[in-house]
Amino acid sequence: MMKNNKGFSYIELLIVLGIMAVAIGFVSLVPGMIGRTNVNKAADKLVTALGKARTTSVAKGTYEGQMMITCDGNDINCFVGNLTATSKVFQNIARTPVQLYYVYDDGSSHLLENGYFVSIRFDQSSGAFAKNAVDAYVDKLILTDGEHTATIQLYKETGKFEIK
Repeated sequence: MMKNNKGFSYIELLIVLGIMAVAIGFVSLVPGMIGRTNVNKAADKLVTALGKARTTSVAKGTYEGQMMITCDGNDINCFVGNLTATSKVFQNIARTPVQLYYVYDDGSSHLLENGYFVSIRFDQSSGAFAKNAVDAYVDKLILTDGEHTATIQLYKETGKFEIK
């Protein structure tokens, strides 16, 4: 006796369609996840650098722990340490297309452009933020790639910061 298998059963067809739906759903989510990851990684790196700068400032002095964020071509870089000495800690924060905006406590917002920098200082005695090189406090650091955004809120009175 021979069986005549001329097609798929409904169960087999549903299983194949289910697998294809999951695969298509995953592929459509990957590009959005990659951009968000770049912005989140940059925010995490900045928070780590802020923590190092605050700790160094309290331990060694305001100018030993100051932090400078620069834009050099396609890179956003961060330096922690006495910026006039050779003992600086350098870290690459992000690459294009991630951009950094910094907001002063007066509400003015600025894009960190190629060749420019923003400095952040901590007071040695209290650990609170100190006025920077342009006699202002940085209130927020905003990282964006056009679609995804991460904001680091800085609290000048306490020297604390958080990613929002």
